[in-house]
Amino acid sequence: MSYTRMHPVVIPLDVALGLFLWLCLTPVAYAADIIVNSTADNTIAGDGFCTLREAVNNANANADTTAGDCRAGALLPADQILLPAGVYTLTPGLDNDNVHGDLDIRTAGGSLELVGAGALSTTISGPGVVVGADRLLHTGVDGPGAVIVEVRGLTLRNGHAPQGGGAIYINGTYALIEESVIQGCEAVFAGGMSNNGNGGAIYMSGGDLTILNSELVSNTARAAVIADVMGGAIYATNGANVLIEDSILHENRAVVPDTGLQRTGAGAIFFNGSSLTIRRSQIVSNSVAATFSDNRGFGGAIYFAGAALLIEESTLANNTAGEAAGALYYDGVRGEIVRSTFSGNLAPQGYGGAIVNSATLTITNSTISGNVALWTAGGVSNGFSGALRLFNTTVSNNTCATEGGFAGGGCGVHQWSGSVEVQNSILAGNHDLGSGRALSPDVGGSITSLGHNVVGVAGAGFIDGVNGDKVGMLSAPLDARLFGLGAYGGPTATHLPAWDSPAISAADAGACPLTDQRGVARPAGAGCDVGAVEVGAPHFLPVVQRE
Repeated sequence: MSYTRMHPVVIPLDVALGLFLWLCLTPVAYAADIIVNSTADNTIAGDGFCTLREAVNNANANADTTAGDCRAGALLPADQILLPAGVYTLTPGLDNDNVHGDLDIRTAGGSLELVGAGALSTTISGPGVVVGADRLLHTGVDGPGAVIVEVRGLTLRNGHAPQGGGAIYINGTYALIEESVIQGCEAVFAGGMSNNGNGGAIYMSGGDLTILNSELVSNTARAAVIADVMGGAIYATNGANVLIEDSILHENRAVVPDTGLQRTGAGAIFFNGSSLTIRRSQIVSNSVAATFSDNRGFGGAIYFAGAALLIEESTLANNTAGEAAGALYYDGVRGEIVRSTFSGNLAPQGYGGAIVNSATLTITNSTISGNVALWTAGGVSNGFSGALRLFNTTVSNNTCATEGGFAGGGCGVHQWSGSVEVQNSILAGNHDLGSGRALSPDVGGSITSLGHNVVGVAGAGFIDGVNGDKVGMLSAPLDARLFGLGAYGGPTATHLPAWDSPAISAADAGACPLTDQRGVARPAGAGCDVGAVEVGAPHFLPVVQRE
C-alpha cells in the first residue's frame, strides 16, 4: 500500500481575514420553527392560536395563511412543526386540500419535519371509526417530488382509511419515521375500482421510506367485501425503497372475509418495489388470515415480490400465515438473509412454517428453529423453480405433518422443485409427525450438498463421510448436540453447540464467513464450526482444592 504525503495549505493573512469576516457577517438560514400551541383542529385565522392544520397550511404555502397565528412557512430550509405534549385529534373529512381529515402535505411546500415531545407524550390521532374517517398524513398530495417528510418523536394512532394507508399515504416522496409509534390504524377495502385496503399503517406508491428506532403495532389491512388485501403494516410498490433499522413491527395483520374466494398476504410488509432492507429489527406476532378462521394467506410477516431483499441481524418470530410461509414468502429477484433468526412461526393449514422460496434466496449465518407447518417444511420450503442456498445455517427443532398421516416430510428443509444447495450447515433435530410413509424429519426432496454438513437423518444428496458430511439414519439419527434456542450473545437467539457436538471444527474453513451469527470471529478453535454459531475448543474452569 502506498501513502500520499499531505502538505499544509497556506492561506495569506488578508484572505483569511476576509473569509472570517464573510462567515461572521453572512446571514445564516434557519428552518422555520412553527410552534403549535393548540390541540384543536381548525383553521380560524387571527384567533391567536396556531393549530397543527394551520401550521401545515403555512408550510404548504411557504407563507402565512393564518393572519399571524402561526409562523410563516419557507421553501428552504425545511419547515419544522413543533408539537408540544398532547393529543391532536383530526376531524373527519375526505379531501386533498387540508381542510378536514388527513394532513395533506404538498410537494410544492418543500421538505417538512413534524416533531413531537416524544412518542409517549405527543399523539396525532384520527377521530375513530366514524363517517368521513381518514388516514392521518398524505405526502405528495400534489404529486411526487424530491422532498423529505419527517415524523419524529410522535405517536400516530386511530387512522382509518377507506383505501390504502391507514396512517400515512406516501406518493413518491422521501419519508423518515424516527423514534415514533404507529398504532391501531386500519386500511379497509370497501369496494370501488380505485379503492384498496392495503397497508394498514403505510401505503407507498414510489418514493423512499426510512424507519429508525420506531414501532408499528396492531395495524390492520382489511377487506370488508370480496377482495385481496396485503400488508398489515406496510404496502410498498411502484419502485419504492424501504429501510428499517432498530425497529419493531408486531401484532399487525391482513384479514379477508371467509368466502374462500380471496387471499391475503403479508401480516407486516408487502413489498413489490426496488429494495427492502431490514437491520437489527424484530418482526413478531404478525398474521394473515380470514376473519373467523386461519385458512387464508401467504407470508405471515413479509410477502416479497420486489427486486432486492436484505434481512440482517433481525428476528422474525411467532408470525402466522394460514396457507404458506409463516414468516416470509419470497418471490423476488435477489434475496439475502444474514445473521438472523426465524423462530416460532406457523403455517397451520399449509407448508413452509418459516419460509417459502420461489426465487433466488441465500441464507447465511442464520438460525431457523421451532417453526411448524401442517404439511411439509416446518422450516423452509423451496418450489416454483426457486434457487435456495444455505451457508453456515442451523435448521433445527422444526415440525411438520402436525396432524399425522401421509402428507408431510422434509420438516427442516424441503425441495419441491428448483434447486437447494447446502454447505457448512446443521439440519438436525427436526420432527416429522406423519405416518404411513417413510419419515423425513430433516430434509426432503433432492438437495445438493456442497459439503461439511451435519444432517440428523439422511435424505437425497447427503451421504455420511462424503464431502465432509456427517449424516445419521432414521433408525439412528445423528444428534447435533445443540442447546435449546436462547440468548448466547449477539442480537438474536441461537442454538449453541455443546463442546462435543459433531459440528465442532467440522466446517470447510475455506467457505467460512469471518464471523458467526453473533458476531464472534471464526474460527475460534482448531477449525470453523458447522452451523450458525462458532464455539471452538472447550473451556475448563480450574479446580480449586481447599485445605
